Amino acid sequence: MLSRVISKRSLYTAPEFTATVLPPVYKTQEQFDLVRKNQHAHLVNQLNAKVCQTKLEPLTPYQIMEKIRDDKSKASLFNTCSHLINNHLFITNIIPSGEVIEENIVQQRLLDHYQVGSMDEVIEKMVTAMNDSIIGQGFCFIIEDANGDIVPIFSNNAGTVIADSLDLKYMDVDLNGGLLGVKDYLKLYDRMHNIKRSLNRKEKDKRNNVFGSKEGKIEGSHNRILACVNLWDYAFIKDYGIGYKAREEYFVNCLKNLNWEVINQRYNF
Repeated sequence: MLSRVISKRSLYTAPEFTATVLPPVYKTQEQFDLVRKNQHAHLVNQLNAKVCQTKLEPLTPYQIMEKIRDDKSKASLFNTCSHLINNHLFITNIIPSGEVIEENIVQQRLLDHYQVGSMDEVIEKMVTAMNDSIIGQGFCFIIEDANGDIVPIFSNNAGTVIADSLDLKYMDVDLNGGLLGVKDYLKLYDRMHNIKRSLNRKEKDKRNNVFGSKEGKIEGSHNRILACVNLWDYAFIKDYGIGYKAREEYFVNCLKNLNWEVINQRYNF
């Protein structure tokens, strides 16, 4: 009985995201508080309600996602964890920093990826990609992929590129919602088929027996999130309004006001 009490952890709580000034991306304190306080606390409460008195209760959101990612009956819990983590990453890389970045490695590598000379050109291309990829709600990530390239990637709804609980390594396909656009799914049919096979329990056991547990992981699972932008309506609607033009204006302001100190710390971690 004592061991059960000791191993029991307290409820998840919403962290205090402190900011001495309003992030430039936001026009009102009300909108910023909706993202960092109201919605974040709502997601935390949802997670507590779903894991209370279950075997998942002692686990972190990362660990929960890793454990249930191939269980379709747990899709709602998976998406709550995903949304919570995504919003946390977004808040921490949108709060401005007082430090000056002497060498912005991530930004330079993003310029190299697009083969352009300015962030304005990068932003223009990313806005086009967002409109092609996001159907309704979603997130934008800047990641370091398995090849070491710095690239943007978009997810619909609470889609993620997650999860390995040991660090920020992520799957490149959301297994409980849309990570890629419709055209991308059509182009990558074979890739999706291979992932489906790798999630089959017998197939996973076979791969692990042959290659070992590390090599038996899903191919392409070694991506790392460096930046995240919340593209859900609640993240901007009070300040920018509704519609594609409002989302575009908000997205551009996010990309122009990313906290590159935090992003480069994630890269150097």
